[in-house]
Amino acid sequence: MIVPFLWLVSSSLKKPSEIFRQPPDLVPWLDEVLLEGTFVECERKAGFDAELEVRLDEGERHGELLKVHSGQFQGGRVTAPERGLVTATAATLLREVQPERIEVEILDEENPRHGNRMVVAATDLRRRVGLQWRNYATALGSFQFLRYTLNTLLLVLLNVLGVLLSSALAAYGFAKLRFPGREVLFLVLLSTMMLPGIVLLIPHFQMFKWLDLLDTYWPLTLPAFFGVPFYIFLLRQFFRTIPNDLSDAARIDGCSEFGIFWRVVLPLSKPALATIAIFTFMGVWNDLMGPLIYLFDMEKFTLALGLSTFKGEYSTKWHLLMASSAVMVVPVIVLFFTCQRFFIRGITMTGMKG
Repeated sequence: MIVPFLWLVSSSLKKPSEIFRQPPDLVPWLDEVLLEGTFVECERKAGFDAELEVRLDEGERHGELLKVHSGQFQGGRVTAPERGLVTATAATLLREVQPERIEVEILDEENPRHGNRMVVAATDLRRRVGLQWRNYATALGSFQFLRYTLNTLLLVLLNVLGVLLSSALAAYGFAKLRFPGREVLFLVLLSTMMLPGIVLLIPHFQMFKWLDLLDTYWPLTLPAFFGVPFYIFLLRQFFRTIPNDLSDAARIDGCSEFGIFWRVVLPLSKPALATIAIFTFMGVWNDLMGPLIYLFDMEKFTLALGLSTFKGEYSTKWHLLMASSAVMVVPVIVLFFTCQRFFIRGITMTGMKG
């Protein structure tokens, strides 16, 4: 889990040419070339082996001088099929005719040679750690980050409120109230958890289209106010751990059923409610499918949908996509570690008898 996150952050701080470099490197590197006594930023385009002069030490061509590339001379033996040396032949290195060269493109915008390509000696190049912090500024300025964030927060708030209220009310009814057919209804509720969400996409779309609610936030918020089966089940199990003596005492004091739910049961269920709030927040914050289906106006896009603007038909701005994704992940991480104790307590205590 930590490795993909580190790779995300690392890629967000790299230049586009460094992201898919082979072999991959977790550290963002920056290439610089020495020009007129100053190192300037550049990008490697192609490499040329050094040219060596060697003397053959065996075979019929013993003593012959040859000029070969550095890649053809390894371990004191030379192989040059284009010069008739198919098998490795012992040879002695006499001198380096031309050093290894690298073709580079100047990227420093303040340099007069910006955008030019040139071939330089490999010794004039250096690599250092180069964190491209400007990727974040460019990414956040490339699309309506603030608007998309506010849109997403609005959906998160409405969904969290809707899920907590509707699921808690339904769970209280299944856990604390006695009425005919309660167990049958609960089994029906559990059975709906077996339906894959993908099966309901087309019926939901047709329904919201008939209601003329497309390109609005209603399709993304209304379902939350009708309860989520898994969360109802989770809260029902948690409510059953709360002693009935507390409810009976409240009834004796004249408290209504809703008052018991609101003033007695809910305050004791903070761990379970926090768990559901975290789950809902992460689900809505990262949701791409829902906004992609129901939203058409770019002014209403969410963050997850807005990130798709970095992916084009022919090219993808991976460095900007990674930077935006890293920013988008931060609230989820902060929320999880802030509410971790509620999350763990809500999961471990669900279903335990008090």
